[in-house]
Amino acid sequence: QASSLRAGVRSVSVDAAASAGLAAADATADAVLVLLGDQPLVTAALLEAIVARQRETAAAAVMCVQDGRRSPPTLLHRDLFSEIEALRGDTGAREILARRGDVTTLVVDRAFAGLDDIDTPTDLRRLAT
Repeated sequence: QASSLRAGVRSVSVDAAASAGLAAADATADAVLVLLGDQPLVTAALLEAIVARQRETAAAAVMCVQDGRRSPPTLLHRDLFSEIEALRGDTGAREILARRGDVTTLVVDRAFAGLDDIDTPTDLRRLAT
């Protein structure tokens, strides 16, 4: 997990821009959205709502919550990039977010989008019904 997060952050960082010969402003991003490839019910409208929530609150991160459980997608503001780049091993940003007071949540109603992830054929059958 840590290596995937670091790679995503590096791809939009000032250092990446410099090594590619781009002006820093051309490659920097205000934030990254962390998505899982096995969440087929995540919608563009949900991603837009996550970004809007961050803009409304100026939070360092926006975490989705559905049925009382936190789940990606998660928005990580550039204020977190240096801490994310320091991550090592099989860890995500959970520890970083747990110690910060500037993290907010977005409660996601199932009528709006689903945060279910599909790991097994049983999960897929459950989701299809």
